[in-house]
Amino acid sequence: MKDIWLKYSLILLVALFIEFLFHQSPINLPVDFFHSRIRITGILLCGIILTTLIFSHKNLLKRQPDITISKLTFIGFLICFTSESIFQIIRNSFFIDDTFHGKIIIFAHGVIGMSLFGAILSFFIAFQLKTKKTTRLILFIVCFIFIANLIKQVYPAL
Repeated sequence: MKDIWLKYSLILLVALFIEFLFHQSPINLPVDFFHSRIRITGILLCGIILTTLIFSHKNLLKRQPDITISKLTFIGFLICFTSESIFQIIRNSFFIDDTFHGKIIIFAHGVIGMSLFGAILSFFIAFQLKTKKTTRLILFIVCFIFIANLIKQVYPAL
């Protein structure tokens, strides 16, 4: 299990660096998706994390078919947390003008946000792969979107 965690953490880390270089490239790439508020880098990042977690969960289920949803979710969280922590440490070294306090805030927001997002995606993937109950999964996703929008309305600064 540890080898899968490290393997997919490394894969996600490399993908995060490729996405970072893509985002920082001097080529004039579009930022928004068809002039909406949806950012292309956000879609790319979501796809990278989703793909990595799907392959890691399928690999874990091949090795241990009796693994629980909570363990799959935790391993998915660890994969995202490990790769995002290393990525943020290296990425923060490129920020020259920022203060140490600012770098800590950027690091914390990146690691906490991506790890929680990874854990949520990991739960959805683990639930689908273990139970194969698509209707309940759709209900979970709709409830999650509703709760996220409710939180966004109550705390618009988030």
